[in-house]
Amino acid sequence: MDTFEFNKIAGSILAALLVIFGSKTLSEIIFSQPPPEKPGYEIKVAAANTTGADSKPSAVAQEEPIGARLAGADIGRGQSVAKKCKACHSFNKAGKNGVGPNLWSIVQRDIGKAAGYSYSPALLARGGKWDFTILDAFITNPKKAVPNTKMGYKGISKPGQRADLILYLRSLSDSPVPLPAEKASKSQIDTKPKTQDTAQAN
Repeated sequence: MDTFEFNKIAGSILAALLVIFGSKTLSEIIFSQPPPEKPGYEIKVAAANTTGADSKPSAVAQEEPIGARLAGADIGRGQSVAKKCKACHSFNKAGKNGVGPNLWSIVQRDIGKAAGYSYSPALLARGGKWDFTILDAFITNPKKAVPNTKMGYKGISKPGQRADLILYLRSLSDSPVPLPAEKASKSQIDTKPKTQDTAQAN
């Protein structure tokens, strides 16, 4: 190979390299972008509207007190709910204690006082009476209402079912205790202001 041929080949290679590297440099110049002030992407989230007419109510509805729920409860439905309890409890007046105590006349009975039944120390220490509010809390979640109780039932989460059951339990008595609404009505009558004629008569 003579010098002329060698120079031609070398020139071709050099020209090709110039084209390749020149194109790359030119592309970087044309398409280059300045670096961002802050790395990453900024995601904007619209602030929640917590006030005004467009605000949405809380997802967790406030549970009605047991007194209000008892006003719309049904004994028949409560008797059906009570079937869940029959494995451990009896409901008739002469019923025996089982895994749990007999529930006849349970409403307003002293807590831990069913004759012949061995209660857990936690329930004995609780004291008080099985009123509507305490029954509602205990039936909702026994372990939460009375920690360390030996009652293993997980509870009834639906407020309406609990009200039906408590209304049924209230009926299991020779003299059912007044409902909260009945107590309120009686209290209103007893405390009604005396009329002028009555005051003069006294």
